[in-house]
Amino acid sequence: MNQEDFNPFKEIGFITARTHRTMLNTLNQRLIQNEIGITAEQAFVIINLFSQDGIPQQELSDKIFKEKSSTKRLIDSLERKDLIIRIPDQNDKRNKLIYLTHGGKKVNSKLRKVIFRLLTDAQENIDKKEMEICKNVLTQIFNNLNNENKK
Repeated sequence: MNQEDFNPFKEIGFITARTHRTMLNTLNQRLIQNEIGITAEQAFVIINLFSQDGIPQQELSDKIFKEKSSTKRLIDSLERKDLIIRIPDQNDKRNKLIYLTHGGKKVNSKLRKVIFRLLTDAQENIDKKEMEICKNVLTQIFNNLNNENKK
């Protein structure tokens, strides 16, 4: 990269940030349209719990890339909606394990359909090989920066 030709609006960071915001906004609109009753950020909690139910809040925070306090607010909100429940850890009573309720599992089912459709729409007219390359490149960028942050 040449510093004289550098245009931050044409670089990967700006492009991924813009795409991320657009996907979140679109997901929020579709959640409203489908009367699911949660936000995109709450959806990430539900989806992560569906793949691994009964995890501590800190582990959930790590999985959704949120600070513990932000995760707590998401959990509080989902608990008020009766979509998740906190149960004390049998091995360490100070920890609460987060589980989906029956209602949370029903929402997950609807949610997965909405997200699948969103991703299908987002990837329309993109060659499968190009999409795989894109995923690999973004994963490598993530790994590069994530490893740097752990130093």
